Amino acid sequence: MIKSILILLLTHFAYCAVGVSDSSIVNFPKNAPDSIKANYYIKAANNLKGNSPQEAYEFALKALKLTETSNILTSYIDAQNIIGSIKHDLGEFNNALESYIKALEKAELLHDNFRTSQTLNYIGIVYLSINEKQLAISYFKQSLSIAENTKYNNQILNNLYKLGVIYESLDSLNLAYKYYKRSLLIEEEMKNKEGMFYSLMGIGSISTKKENFYQAYIIYNRALQIANETEVLAYQSLCYSKLGDLMREQKEYVKARDFYLKALTIADSLNFNKERKDCYFNLAKTNESLEFYNDAYYYLGRYVDIKDTLFSQEASVRNLRMQIRFDLKNKEKEIEFLKQKEQQNNITRNFLIIGFVLILLVAFLLFYLNRIKQHSNKLLKEQNREIEQQKEEIGTNLEQLAATNTELAAKNQQITDSLVYASTIQETILPHSNIFKNYFKDSFVFFKPRDIVSGDFYWINYRKGNVFIALADCTGHGVAGAFMSMIGYTLLNSIIEEISDASPALILEKLNIKILETMHQHDSSHDDGMDIAICSYNLKNRILEYSGANQNIAIAQNGELKVYNGDISSIGGTFGKKEEQNFTNYNIEITTEATVYLYSDGFQDQFGGPNNQKYMSEQFLSLLNNISQFPLQQQNDMLNLAFNDWKGT
Repeated sequence: MIKSILILLLTHFAYCAVGVSDSSIVNFPKNAPDSIKANYYIKAANNLKGNSPQEAYEFALKALKLTETSNILTSYIDAQNIIGSIKHDLGEFNNALESYIKALEKAELLHDNFRTSQTLNYIGIVYLSINEKQLAISYFKQSLSIAENTKYNNQILNNLYKLGVIYESLDSLNLAYKYYKRSLLIEEEMKNKEGMFYSLMGIGSISTKKENFYQAYIIYNRALQIANETEVLAYQSLCYSKLGDLMREQKEYVKARDFYLKALTIADSLNFNKERKDCYFNLAKTNESLEFYNDAYYYLGRYVDIKDTLFSQEASVRNLRMQIRFDLKNKEKEIEFLKQKEQQNNITRNFLIIGFVLILLVAFLLFYLNRIKQHSNKLLKEQNREIEQQKEEIGTNLEQLAATNTELAAKNQQITDSLVYASTIQETILPHSNIFKNYFKDSFVFFKPRDIVSGDFYWINYRKGNVFIALADCTGHGVAGAFMSMIGYTLLNSIIEEISDASPALILEKLNIKILETMHQHDSSHDDGMDIAICSYNLKNRILEYSGANQNIAIAQNGELKVYNGDISSIGGTFGKKEEQNFTNYNIEITTEATVYLYSDGFQDQFGGPNNQKYMSEQFLSLLNNISQFPLQQQNDMLNLAFNDWKGT
């Protein structure tokens, strides 16, 4: 019974301290920012929540809406905590927890230790109200830990005292004493007499339950001294009532009655019906113990009367709370309806704005496309006009070009006809393959001019048992090379007639002199000449003589291909302008069947193959070596095949 009286009294005093008149609310300027408006609504809600919770709730909702719109997180936390407090006072504990948890999430997000500790304390109060004491202890301890780390003394004291009350209600008296004692030490350090009073009352209650009556008496008297110093009659009444309880526990009923009467006198002066009820009940029990039955009966009657009065008052309060809850529910529904209506209006407005913007965009797009079309049509007309002019010019140019092409074609045909005729002459001059067969039964000529006429030529002559064969590569290609080949061919015929005992080297030396004279290269810049190889074969003694002017030959004999290199000097041109140019004469004995190859650089310089590169000398000599074992006619076919494969024809 003593425990419930202490808690209810403290609750009553706290409730009375909250109520503040509406006159304390101050209006804010119309153009004030949202943060100032939100703080105004929060202050108004705090002032009104004790006496007018419905108005306080409306102010808190206004603050909450502003903070959500403008993202003012600290004011959002305060608004949610006020809403939670109002819901708690009305007994809507689940709704209170919902608001507190939202506030806690934002406080932790901001690392706002003060508001985090404060909100954890509020959550603990809700769990205490629904008798979930272990959960309440957990939240009070979390709040206490943060408050201690950040030195928020008021929050520390708030949690210490509540933990003391809970542990006392759980009969964990040592823990309760520990928290009351810590609370008292801090209050004494802060010299806060009101806080010291409550801590002393808690310690006194613990001492009484532990039957340490002397200590309890000292503690209650110390609390009474503070009550007298602060001149708070409610505190004095509570102290006298507690001293009466202490005396009654020790069966000192006379002293107990005196203390109860003092408490009753103060309660009567303050018109505290609840405290009167407790005093009447305690006086009835004490007088009964003293066997003062008339007095006991009197106080019991007064107890019953005031109990009925309090019951009626509590019923009125319950009805009032129910009405407030009902009004708040209706208000919430109205707010939700208005919110939905506002959202619908916003959606409608947004659709209208979007529609208007789309119409403007379409109109602008049509206008823009029309301008583009007009501009394009104008450009198209100008382009068509230019095209017509260009067509006329092109027509004229085509006619001129056709006439020019016709003229060029005629001239080209004339040139081609001339070249074809020259080719016929060249073919007529060059020895026929049958002439070679007169001296060499197995022989072939592989001759493929790049142009219609060729700068390469071959020559054969017979003198005094010797067959002379030459192969020459003249400077240049086409017409220039063909003229040079005719000069060379003619000079060779002339030289072989002039020399009685001719050798390949001597023929080359004479040919060099005649080219220099014929082409006047001593006193001009002409550097035309030729690379040439000459062989002389004696049919009786089977001796092959060879001399080369920058031209080689190859001989395949006994399964081996051997290359004989000529001198590096050419006939005529830059490298042959010395009149006394000497050439080396090679004597090669042919003891067994052999194949002699005279060749220019035409085959090895052919471009082709997978990488479009030259055939090259090494590959050409390898080809000759590979085909040398076959009959001559078959070798000719194999050379043709290799040539066409490489060229891709």
